Amino acid sequence: MRQALGAPDTSTTDFAGGLHLTWIGTGHTLEASFNHGQLYCLSLKDTSTGHGASVYESSANWQPF
Repeated sequence: MRQALGAPDTSTTDFAGGLHLTWIGTGHTLEASFNHGQLYCLSLKDTSTGHGASVYESSANWQPF
């Protein structure tokens, strides 16, 4: 994923230590959320409308990234 997207445009850490990486494109924003190095949510948002969708979301079955 990093090869295709390049480095994230923003990186934040939440109060519980979760890592949120965001890639900002011309028409969409992609956010990947990690907890203890494991991907738990991937969302895509249209920047012109503000509408988005979870591409991957799993709290019960976290997958290594």
